[in-house]
Amino acid sequence: MDLPTHPAPYRIRTPRLLLRCPEVDDIPAVHEGVLETVDLLAPWMPWVEGEPVPLSQRTRDIERLRGGFERNEDFTYMVFDAETDEFVGGMGLHPRVGAAGVEVGYWVRTRRQGHGLAGEGTSALIRTAFEHLGVDRVEMRIEPENGPSHRVMEKLGIRREALLRRRFLRGGELRDVHVFTIFRSEFAGSRASAIEAHCFDEKGAPVPPRFRVQP
Repeated sequence: MDLPTHPAPYRIRTPRLLLRCPEVDDIPAVHEGVLETVDLLAPWMPWVEGEPVPLSQRTRDIERLRGGFERNEDFTYMVFDAETDEFVGGMGLHPRVGAAGVEVGYWVRTRRQGHGLAGEGTSALIRTAFEHLGVDRVEMRIEPENGPSHRVMEKLGIRREALLRRRFLRGGELRDVHVFTIFRSEFAGSRASAIEAHCFDEKGAPVPPRFRVQP
């Protein structure tokens, strides 16, 4: 794993969403949202294979995810409605795709799907990766049969770069996966750049971009 040189912000605000580092107080809402959506997530998310889990395990999971921020290793955000504070889903920046890159992952709970929230959050994370982590590329890895996630990429205008055969382990089986990639040099002209995102540190202070993305 190639760790980022710079830490990710603890909070990201978009017009409709608040993405934040996991907190123990989030556990009941996250637990409810995962259980509501487990049937839709099961075909695509390996971590769902053990669901449902007890609240004690959810607590350990949240503590582990928070530790990723503290160790500057991996950044999984809990996503909330910016106005109502309803739990919406989970999204993350994962430095597991080699040098100078991160992978974006996302899921949205059942009752909040179909309103463009996955695209809004993904756009915010792509901007954050370029402006705060300083990476050169952002990848999204999606199985060929995952139509909803493919449509998110289409709406953002992100190019499908490759089909990797038998690279994704799920349910004890190696599966194919499409790789969608956007490079730093492409971001300013992309539809993903239309979403504003404001970043904050652990104490809530604004964090200005470390790296400017030139048009």
